[in-house]
Amino acid sequence: MTTPTTFRKKPVEIQAMQWDGEYDTADALWEWTQFVVARNDDGTPHMVATDFMVLGEDDAYEVFNCYAGDLELIPGNEVDERRKEGYSAVIRDRLHDTWVNVRESDWIIKGIQGEFYPCRPDVFAATYDEVAS
Repeated sequence: MTTPTTFRKKPVEIQAMQWDGEYDTADALWEWTQFVVARNDDGTPHMVATDFMVLGEDDAYEVFNCYAGDLELIPGNEVDERRKEGYSAVIRDRLHDTWVNVRESDWIIKGIQGEFYPCRPDVFAATYDEVAS
């Protein structure tokens, strides 16, 4: 293909939640994005993890290795740098094995392969219509 070709996005229904920076929403996103890491012999979940973290919480500092050997925060650590840039949370993009920054008001979308990613509100509004239940 040597010239641009026009494509239309296939009609796909997705699930999404909007991050508003509130604790109740953080809990809901944590629950929605959790997955089983290990199972007991009977198949029940033994350990779960999540693909959503609020920046500034202890788990985010641990995931991004922000503590020095004496358990003091490393100055200029990754979490604090992301927060300085205006981000308040991160979502794990499992397809690309990376943590993606999220701002308050961003939508978190669950993609067709079960992956999560953020979407700015203006792009979300221009791309998606709510499906009537």
